[in-house]
Amino acid sequence: MINPHPPLSGIPGALALVLFVYELSRGALRDASITEIRQADTRPFLLFCLAVSVLATYISGYFGAAIASESGARFVVEPSAIEFHRGIAKLTLVALFPMALFGFLYHGDRRNGVLRIVYLSLLGLYLGLNLWTAYHGGRLVFEHGAAVVAIPS
Repeated sequence: MINPHPPLSGIPGALALVLFVYELSRGALRDASITEIRQADTRPFLLFCLAVSVLATYISGYFGAAIASESGARFVVEPSAIEFHRGIAKLTLVALFPMALFGFLYHGDRRNGVLRIVYLSLLGLYLGLNLWTAYHGGRLVFEHGAAVVAIPS
């Protein structure tokens, strides 16, 4: 069975990084004609894509855990390591919702500095949680051998 989790797991981090760079670059640019170009469509589109990719990645993690526990797996991964990774993934999933809410509320209004600071802080927190989740997912594979199968001799 093909494990959908590894290819899907990179998408949310990449989208969150693109969103973060987009928001910081908008703050750095002073020319209103440049910063207003399609801004009404960019943030909601990126937030929507991020939400869909996070949900798909989270759900695919259960398939990945099932595949890692199959009888053909070469290494047995202790359940506490998988549960720790799953717990961080839940935190990441939960952090997505307030960040997206503030992203939609902020909607590029430069006059509302407090809302912008809260939104960018939540986006930074989400990005950090995403990287932490990815790091521990990588440890599951490279240190514990999750989903590694024995090569037939």
